[in-house]
Amino acid sequence: NNHYTETVDVTCQNRTNIGIKLPPSVSSLSYVNVSTPFVQSSNLVPTSTSGSYMIKIVYKRSGIKGLSQLTFAKLAYLEYIDFSENLIGEVPGTVFHNLIYLRVLNLTDNKLKKLPFDLLKTQKRLSELYLAKNYLSSTNYEVYSNCSTLKILDLSYNVISKLPDEMSFNPSLAVLLLNNNRLKDIPANIFSTLNQLEILNLANNEIHITSNLFRRLNALENLDLQNNGIENLPRDCFEGLTKLQVLNISKNPIDIVDSDLLKTNSDLKTLVLSETLISHISASLLARLKRLRVLNASHNYRLGTIEDFKFSSSNHLQYIDLSFGNLSVLPMFISHLEMVEQLKLEGNLWKCGCKSRWFVEWLSNHQHAVNKPLTCDKEENMIEKLISLNCKVPHAVNESLYQVLEFRSTVILTCSFDGEPAPSITWVTPSGYIFHHYSDKNSTDNVSSHTRIHLYDIEPVVESRVKLLKNGSLKIQELLRQDAGIYTCIAINPVGNATSHIVVTLDRKTFFHIKIMCIIVGASAVIAVLLCTAVGQLIHWLCQKCGLVEERSKQLMQQQENIEMYKSQQLKSLRENYTQQVYRIKENCALQVEWIRDSYQGQVKHIRDFKHYGSHQFSSIRDQYYDQMKKVRDYSTTQLGWVRENYVFQRNRIQKFGSHQVLRFRESYKYQQQTLNKILENLPSLYLENCRGSSCGHSESSVFVESQDTADLADVHGIEIHAKTQLEELTDPAVLDEGLDEQSIYYTPSELSESPVSPKKDLLLRKRQPEFTMSAGAYSPDSNPLDRPSTSYSAIPWLQDSPCRVFQCSQAGIQCSLGDDEFQVPRTLQSSTSLPEMPQLTDTDRNITGSAPDGFHETAL
Repeated sequence: NNHYTETVDVTCQNRTNIGIKLPPSVSSLSYVNVSTPFVQSSNLVPTSTSGSYMIKIVYKRSGIKGLSQLTFAKLAYLEYIDFSENLIGEVPGTVFHNLIYLRVLNLTDNKLKKLPFDLLKTQKRLSELYLAKNYLSSTNYEVYSNCSTLKILDLSYNVISKLPDEMSFNPSLAVLLLNNNRLKDIPANIFSTLNQLEILNLANNEIHITSNLFRRLNALENLDLQNNGIENLPRDCFEGLTKLQVLNISKNPIDIVDSDLLKTNSDLKTLVLSETLISHISASLLARLKRLRVLNASHNYRLGTIEDFKFSSSNHLQYIDLSFGNLSVLPMFISHLEMVEQLKLEGNLWKCGCKSRWFVEWLSNHQHAVNKPLTCDKEENMIEKLISLNCKVPHAVNESLYQVLEFRSTVILTCSFDGEPAPSITWVTPSGYIFHHYSDKNSTDNVSSHTRIHLYDIEPVVESRVKLLKNGSLKIQELLRQDAGIYTCIAINPVGNATSHIVVTLDRKTFFHIKIMCIIVGASAVIAVLLCTAVGQLIHWLCQKCGLVEERSKQLMQQQENIEMYKSQQLKSLRENYTQQVYRIKENCALQVEWIRDSYQGQVKHIRDFKHYGSHQFSSIRDQYYDQMKKVRDYSTTQLGWVRENYVFQRNRIQKFGSHQVLRFRESYKYQQQTLNKILENLPSLYLENCRGSSCGHSESSVFVESQDTADLADVHGIEIHAKTQLEELTDPAVLDEGLDEQSIYYTPSELSESPVSPKKDLLLRKRQPEFTMSAGAYSPDSNPLDRPSTSYSAIPWLQDSPCRVFQCSQAGIQCSLGDDEFQVPRTLQSSTSLPEMPQLTDTDRNITGSAPDGFHETAL
């Protein structure tokens, strides 16, 4: 889990929950037999934390009777909850609502009778739900219908008696367990939406199977129907289960299993038919199961015969259980198996005869397959008894290989074979009839289920001229030509088989007599026809001579002429009608072709117009796009130029203002230096000498030196060095640029752009005024030092309404602001009280835009 890095798994069992303290980083909590009647949130969450990243809780066999609504309130990341084998009788509807990550919920073996319909309302990720061994009387499908990813649903061992018709299971289900309930009638379409279902368990109910119940379960692999009281299985009830691998229909009173029941289940690997009432297993039932691995037909006390079958994949059978049945002869199909790992045959009344002689050789190659020794009907060891038998392969004793018979004679064909046990005889005639003669009525050969007389396609026929006698001979009454040919006689017993052929032909004298008789009959017929024709002509001639047929002849001639005329008229009418119809069809075809051509041309024209319209619209859109892009580009270029120009203007303005202030400080420094010199010159010499002689107690400074001869010079020189240092720091371009960089690089046009101090107006002022001027009252060398204006910090003309946020001060010059922060002017730079100040600017001397008054240039002091 990504919510924590170090986790602890806690397991506790066989105690009470009193005194249990959980560490703060618990990821898995397992309580087994930790008695507590009611679970609180404090029992599951560490006491040192307000929440927990726990993902798994197991609380089994602890006598829990109920849960509170806040049991899992602080465990929002839980993915696995197991409260099985407790006494929970009721669950609050909102107890799991905050567990959106829950994947597995196990409430097996409790006392639940009903679930709240909104119990799993928010569990979109729930994949496994176990509700077995409770007292649920209905499926409560509305509880988990909202769980779109549910894979396993276990409702077994409850008291569910009916599935509602309107119910629909989750389509995502892969495992559905409904065994050990009280189900009787299941709606035909209840499983129609389960296209991903792989395991379905309906055992131990009372279900009635219908043809369409499992038809749409295309992905089903395991189906358990045991102990449901099923008496009959429809032959097509498993038709849609093409992927079925395990089928269990044991413990049902089924007496007949249709041979086509599993015709579409060729992938079946396990077939369980134990504890039923079936008495016979046909070869066609098992022959289609090409991948069969396990065959369990045990405890079928009526099962007496299993037909021999052999198919290409029969060697894959590994487990066969035929124990406790009514079999007397070992099934012959076992002799074909090579990969059997376990064979159970005990509990049957085996008869040790030559029919089971093959088992000796087979068992020698598969000694590990049979765990228990087998006995015969007299409690004799089967293997020893079979070895002592004297079994012989069939061989011919009396046969008629070639016979020449007369036509319509009665014939008896004899085919006698000797062998131990007595072989069964099969006749195959040239006409395709097959006759079976069984010396042992209890034979289980692979043809024992065939009718006594049938054709090649096993279709039974009724005896006619050809009959099978009791001793195995074939009797033919009134031999005909189609009876001639090769007759095949096959003798079969459990040890081997033998074949004999008998050729039956008709005597040549018979053919000669037939030819003479045919010639005589043909000649007689020809002569009789000629005589009849001659007699007829003679009679007709006599009638004409006597005039008996003249009038009648005329009438016949007239009718013949009328018939010919009517015939010609009808042919003419039909010909004309046919011509008209052909002409109409041609005209209709021509009209249809012309209509289709016009329609096609019209469609082509419309398509062409639409194409032109589309091209025009595309060109118009493209031109509009280019125009808009050009306008945007021009506008962007103009705005960028404007911003760049204003930026350069503001930067130059700030630089000039800084230069002006530097010049003011420099002039103020010179003025104060001269004033200081004048004051020092006017002071009494005694006072200066005492101070210079270190008698006045002044402190040493790096600016003043102790030499008396050079005191004045050192004072002036130290002050000058200090001022130059301060000026260099103030005029450093890096400092100025740093101040500018702190400002926004974007400029928003304001009234300042329209002020008189714009770049163009400033250029005009530069042309009209001198580069450097001094205002009235400024310092001049000839003026009196005491009358000179002060150049202290208060004498600097601050721009109260200046748009530049750096230089905004109050009118008094003492309170200044820098943006939103205010600062105090240092006392060393405030107005001097001992010297006259320079004239300051007033509000009336300033313009609205914050520029200097007329006559006062930006570069003037």
